[in-house]
Order: sequence, then C-alpha cells, then structure tokens
Amino acid sequence: MKPLALLSVVTTLFLSVNVDAAIISVGWQANEDNLITQDTDNSLEWLDLTVTANMSYNQVISELGVGGAYEGWRYATSTEVASLWDAFGGDSNYNGWSASNNGIFNEMSLYIGDLYCEGFGCPTVDDKGFTLFLTADTNEFGQHIVSQAGDYYIHTETVLTSDFFNLQAYEYDSDFSRISMGSALVRDLTVVPVPAAVWLFGSGLLGLVGLAKRKKS
Repeated sequence: MKPLALLSVVTTLFLSVNVDAAIISVGWQANEDNLITQDTDNSLEWLDLTVTANMSYNQVISELGVGGAYEGWRYATSTEVASLWDAFGGDSNYNGWSASNNGIFNEMSLYIGDLYCEGFGCPTVDDKGFTLFLTADTNEFGQHIVSQAGDYYIHTETVLTSDFFNLQAYEYDSDFSRISMGSALVRDLTVVPVPAAVWLFGSGLLGLVGLAKRKKS
C-alpha cells in the first residue's frame, strides 16, 4: 500500500471514531463506576441522574461550591437537555409522544438512568419508564423547569411505538424532590477522548508509512 493510501486509512479511521463516539460513558469517582456521560458533539459531560435522584434543587446547589460533593458541576439549561436528547439521535422539536423518537429513551437510559424503573420497578414489557431532568431554568414564579424523557405512563400501544420528550414538562419549587427526578448537572468537556486502541493502530500505520518511505529511498 502506498504511503498516501495508508495516511488516508488513518484519517478515515480517526474521523469515523470521533463521529461514532458522540456518547461515551466514563468513570467519575472510580474508573469503572460509569457515572459520567460524555457528549462529544456538544463538548459536555453529564453526571448521571441516579447520583442526585430524590434531591431538591436547594440540596444539590449547596454542594456545587468548593469542597462540595458536586464541585465543578453546574445546572444544565433545558436547551442543553435538548442537545443531549438530540445527541442520542432524537428530535427535541417534538414535545410529547413521537414515533420518530421511538427507542431513544431506551438507549439514553442505559447512560443517565431510568429513575422511574429504579425507584418503583419497571412497568412495561420493554422494561422502560421515564426520567425527569431538574434544570437551571425558572419560570416567572421562580420555580424550576423540569424536562422529561421516557416511554411509559400507562401500558398502551402508544408506548410500544413512540417515546416521550418534553422540555417543560413540570415546574417545581426549589425544595421539591422526587424519586424519579434528578438534577441535570453538566461541566465542559475540554478534551475529546480517542480510544487508546485507535491511537495504537494509527501509530502503527504511520510507522508503516515511514518504513515504506525509507525502503523507497
């Protein structure tokens, strides 16, 4: 294979990994706890909602400062919640049930959690419930906007063919907590990770390019 062809392979591989790896699960307090979801498309890291489930806004906000349990994190806006939904392949323009969003929550819940199922048990045949995102946004009364994603209310055919997404599903006071609600905490992702295997493979191909050049000379 010619050197230029090898370089093309490396470039194609690198680009394909970055495109396909828009969502990555990584550790937070331990390497294998997988409590952080990296959205590389939007350069954000999300703390799993399971960490703050059943905690009020006031409880969580008190832990965001220096020395707090969630130091370095901040509350996401509902617009950022929409960007996460879209990163999983959904369409956040639909507020409500949508066949075009069918299956998106099933995938997302594997990363950020299905708080209804974890709190009450899964009620549907596909074992999925819903999750509430407590956001930074507030209404005119100072209540916090809560976004919702899921595929369950009652067992109907709609559940089997559609998923639910609503950026402004609820509005709650700062002291309100709920088992099926977690705080949407984010922080900036400054470095987009590339799997070590890709670097190793890429380095090997680049080494072959150098070897081919030396043999040619």
